[in-house]
Formats: sequence, structure tokens, C-alpha cells
Amino acid sequence: MQKPTFPSLWKFISAYSVLLIIGAFGAVFWANFNFASYDRIAGMVLVEDFFFGKLYGQT
Repeated sequence: MQKPTFPSLWKFISAYSVLLIIGAFGAVFWANFNFASYDRIAGMVLVEDFFFGKLYGQT
């Protein structure tokens, strides 16, 4: 039996979006256990007066 190599492991991770799935579960876990911290980071404005979207609560 052949030992898995790093390129084949990375191919599997990218093919099945493993990092996206881990990140989504991590965000749900974080939001459920420390909502104030999660909300502060998730609601940050990265670019002022961007051409689409507004923060919730703004008019």
C-alpha cells in the first residue's frame, strides 16, 4: 500500500472544499460560544463607502 503524498492530500482537500467546511463549522461554533467577539469581527467595515451593501442597522 502506497503512503499518501502531500500533493494527493492537497488535491483531496481542494476537491472537496475541506477548508471551507472547517471554516463554516468553526464560525458556527465561535458564534454560539462567544457571540460578542464573533459579531464584532463579522460586522467590521473593511472598506468605507463601498459601492454595494451596508451594515445592518444603518440607514
